[in-house]
Amino acid sequence: MWLKVLEYKCVLKNSFKNDSERAETLNYNFDGLNISESLFRQENKRAKEYKTHFQNEIAAIKH
Repeated sequence: MWLKVLEYKCVLKNSFKNDSERAETLNYNFDGLNISESLFRQENKRAKEYKTHFQNEIAAIKH
């Protein structure tokens, strides 16, 4: 969900060929992040509950 918010807020402007590229790009751009490509293969239903929170946090660091 937060990746969708990053893309929506234009924080990430990349076009990704696959899940591996998504994971590599995010790990590179966010210190301390260590995610694998497998996290993008299934939608996390619980993450939808945090969509507004993610949007607010990203808006705060974008300015």
